[in-house]
Amino acid sequence: MIYFLLINWIFNQQLVLNGNFEDSLNYWQISRGYGISELNVASYHHPDPDNEVYLYKYDADYIKIFQTITIPHIYLNFSFSGKLLARELNPSTNYFAFASLVLEYLDENDNYLGRTMFIYKTPHCPLINTPNQHLIEITDTLWNNYNLNLFDEFANLPGINPFTVRKIKVILLDSTDGC
Repeated sequence: MIYFLLINWIFNQQLVLNGNFEDSLNYWQISRGYGISELNVASYHHPDPDNEVYLYKYDADYIKIFQTITIPHIYLNFSFSGKLLARELNPSTNYFAFASLVLEYLDENDNYLGRTMFIYKTPHCPLINTPNQHLIEITDTLWNNYNLNLFDEFANLPGINPFTVRKIKVILLDSTDGC
């Protein structure tokens, strides 16, 4: 289950269109695997008056919303407010789940270079840090504010030449392999 309120993007300039979801899901693309999933935008997910988006996936597969933005440079700050939650219904099996906000780094031709994942994952989730993937593990299920300096983040991604990054795909993702 994922709740997000994306706020105050980059240098007080909102590069992510409708990042606060006040215009429903306009500007966001939706992709769903098979099985049961839920997606909605409403103000009742958090005790503030504005909208948040909620993603929920049950059974094997995923649900995600995303948009790709062209960035002017890599000296950017990214922030969001969110609540991440994932759980295994049967911890004695090897099934896993995770909820994540992903920043996927792309070159000028939309080729994948790597990613940063703010992630809440269950114990059997096999995702790990690699030279092209940095996991920022979330361990509580409270609403929190998260901030990331993009230029500093590339120190955690030695497999990426940061000066080849021209676009960022912002992805809100809920995934499971059968929990």
